Amino acid sequence: MISRTPLGARQMQPDEKKRRKLYHRLKGQLFNGQLNKLLRELAGDAKALAPRPENIASLPAQSAARILWTHIQYIETYREHMDYPRYRLRGWPIARGPVEATCKRIGNRMKGANKRWTRAGAEAIAALIRDRARGDKRWESRWPPQILAA
Repeated sequence: MISRTPLGARQMQPDEKKRRKLYHRLKGQLFNGQLNKLLRELAGDAKALAPRPENIASLPAQSAARILWTHIQYIETYREHMDYPRYRLRGWPIARGPVEATCKRIGNRMKGANKRWTRAGAEAIAALIRDRARGDKRWESRWPPQILAA
């Protein structure tokens, strides 16, 4: 959702300088778990463009109203997955870059010539690759000290 915030801000504010301020405010609301406040602000601007449609696809493609109502529907649908303050406290990545990089790393290590995996084997290897990539003590905790010393 964070990566889509600039598009929503662009629909709400055509002036570049004001749009940057708006973007940072919306992003702050999202990061700080202020989803109700964020939804009220987005809905206020969307309603000024078009009433809430029963079907978003009925709005003209690429119209500001359609883009804003799409964002609103997305937040309403997935809000339970947007607890960014809690995720940050746990040290979880909330931007898609680190997550996509980890997926790519795991995919590259597991795909290749003559590599075949059962589901259980693939999950076990993915866990090893993930733990090694984290850089914390989880990798070391998987092995007896004599193996690590070798």
